[in-house]
Amino acid sequence: MEKQSLLIALLPEETFGPLNNFIGIANVLTNDMGHRVIFLLDSHANGKASKYGFEEKYYNSSKNSNDDNDESFDEMINRSLVEFRKSPFEQWKTFVFSNIKNQIKVIQNGNEDIKNLLEEIKPDVIVQDIYVTSPAIINNKNKIPFIRFMSGNPLAIPDGHAKPPVNSGVSAQYSSPSEIKQCWNDFDRIFRSLWNSFNHWIQNEGCTSLPDLDFVQSSTYLNIYVYPQVMDYHHALNDTDKARWLRINSCVRDIDPEFQFPEKLLRQTDSPLIYVSLGTLGCEDVELMKKLIDILSRTKYRCIFSLGSKHEQFYPLPENIWGDKTIPQTKVIPLVHMVITHGGNNTVTDCFHFGKPMLVLPMFWDQHDNATRISETRYGICLDTYTFTEQQINDALKQLLSDEELKMKLTTIREQIKAMDGIKEAAKQIERVARQYQN
Repeated sequence: MEKQSLLIALLPEETFGPLNNFIGIANVLTNDMGHRVIFLLDSHANGKASKYGFEEKYYNSSKNSNDDNDESFDEMINRSLVEFRKSPFEQWKTFVFSNIKNQIKVIQNGNEDIKNLLEEIKPDVIVQDIYVTSPAIINNKNKIPFIRFMSGNPLAIPDGHAKPPVNSGVSAQYSSPSEIKQCWNDFDRIFRSLWNSFNHWIQNEGCTSLPDLDFVQSSTYLNIYVYPQVMDYHHALNDTDKARWLRINSCVRDIDPEFQFPEKLLRQTDSPLIYVSLGTLGCEDVELMKKLIDILSRTKYRCIFSLGSKHEQFYPLPENIWGDKTIPQTKVIPLVHMVITHGGNNTVTDCFHFGKPMLVLPMFWDQHDNATRISETRYGICLDTYTFTEQQINDALKQLLSDEELKMKLTTIREQIKAMDGIKEAAKQIERVARQYQN
């Protein structure tokens, strides 16, 4: 007998990483498996899933806020670019703190709407990828199973503070227990009052207490995180955690448009090809982008740049460099020899999926953790984003492009990751949980 189609609700944070992962998974769930998917989005994210053909329903996160005080996109960018020049620890005090506080406000304002949406659509399973817990999901009236999906660095997996806090950039491999403890003491001093307040609200909404200093509740049904096995910190999860935490090595979406290779770069086919992407916010730093373009213009390499919304400020580009406002990343990375990246989790896992070495220039959040991990596992090189010299860039590129042993390792890893097919495994496990606990 043919199995009944499922209704699956996806609630991602509206940043590109979680959205792209969920759109890729939704594509498999609908087109390959025949299920119905509804995206539950903040009203500000209207259209981000529907442009790929998926249904959307909205919650309002601004109902209790004064829109007159909301900053513009340019104001937010200018404020953020100043923050990115600070150390990870200094970012905790300002940039990270204010972002978590804002995400708490989003969930608190939208919680009642989310509750009503779940009551309206009655999905068979809810999958969330948000940085703070929504009581409407974990304590929903109809006992709908929920899955926590984690697009970021897996240091966010609760482990009793045995490893450094996420977003710290502190090495989990080489830091001593006393250094890790001091890092958590610093985290406690900065975030304790915010966590106490949020945890109190969570409990008032009928939920159990959150793990200490963690702003999101893991699922008792299933948790999925995206990280290459060769870089993972959690090989030694206990049996209980292994049953609840599924790692997929990559989550590469098959929805990007085809890439038309630039004619100007076809004239130099004997030189290595480099993809440069500093992420949605990094490419807004015109000074940093122009510095990279200037340095790379004096090399023998061909470069494809993701230029972002300020792309017009970078034209005309040098003869060996081509760029555009947006780049279909999953179509370009397979074509290049290496990647210069900000170290966002999606780009890192994309690079492993396609077997490419990385030069990492981290700026904020878990980019610091990914850069540290890539450096200490020797799958790439990390430089200071705002103090690197032309010589350092040239030396790093030469080393990564000439390292035949690294190339062979990454080729082997690529074949293993592709055989595991993480995006289909995630969809399969979402389906399993929905059917297992179907009312």
